[in-house]
Formats: sequence, C-alpha cells, structure tokens
Amino acid sequence: MGDAQSILERLLFHKRPLKLNYVYRGNEDDADLAELFKHAAGFGLVVNVLDDLNQNDINHLSVRDVVRRLCGEAIESWVDDDPDSLPTTRLRFANGLIVEIKDTEIGQLLPWKACVGCLERQRCREGIYAIRITHTGVLRLCMLREDIGFDLFSLAGRDLQAITQLIKEISWREWRCSSS
Repeated sequence: MGDAQSILERLLFHKRPLKLNYVYRGNEDDADLAELFKHAAGFGLVVNVLDDLNQNDINHLSVRDVVRRLCGEAIESWVDDDPDSLPTTRLRFANGLIVEIKDTEIGQLLPWKACVGCLERQRCREGIYAIRITHTGVLRLCMLREDIGFDLFSLAGRDLQAITQLIKEISWREWRCSSS
C-alpha cells in the first residue's frame, strides 16, 4: 500500500476532499468494510456506503444498521445536500471516520417523466441523477434504462462542437417531471 498511501497523503496535504464509494453486498463484506473504515479514519477520508443495486433486500436503512454495527454510535450526524445527487447523512465517529449514506432513493423522486411508470423503480436506488455520456456516445438520463437517452454519435457524428451544440438544444423541460 506504500504508493497508494503516499498519494493519499499528498492529496490530503493539499486539502483535496476525498470520498471513497463502497458498494455493500451483504454480511460477506463486513470484514472488508471494517478494514476500510479503519484506514479511512486514519486518513480523514469520507466513505460513502452504497447498497448493491442488484440486491433488492438491502436498502439505506440496513446500510445504516451495518455502519452502526461495525462502528458503534456516531458522535455527530448532519444532512449534506448535494446538487448532483440525493441528500445524504454524514456520520462522524470518535476515531475521526466520516461515513456517508443515502437518506432516500431516487425512485421516490421521479426526476424524469419516464420515471413515472417505470418498471425499474423498485431497483432505482443509486441516487445520482446527473446526466452522463457513455463511452459509446449515448447521453444517458438513467443508469438502469438504456431506452432513455440520446445517441449523440448517431445524431451529431463524433464532432465535439456538434455534440456540444446538440446538448444545448435539447429541451430538458420535456424530459423533467414538473415536481423536480
């Protein structure tokens, strides 16, 4: 871990905020997660514990229970509003560890009109609804549904200026739910 440790130390020295995402799959991950918590506390890293999207029986409440079981009670907690994601709760522990967990699921928010009748809403827990461009040139509005998006390469070729213009011209109001 020598090189990785020196990189972390350098980034932290320069006051770079660092967050590690950990996808919790179940009890089989407890030892690894506990070890990550131990090292993260020593470096001042934030650990974001996410549930596995492929497992329907894990949710943010059980993730909170797992964190409590592995770390004990937090000495401080606060809600962190993130403009590109769902609100999160941050938990600070006596050893300096800060853990972040999602307080709600994106399936409850319905950011896009296509979400209203979506069959994937039960699995829709990720929480990050920032728009993404895939390596294949598809502008995606949802990580679970490939049918919601725009194939930029088909529409504008591989010309970066044409793609940028196309993104500017998309009428996002047609896609957004009025409540979001």
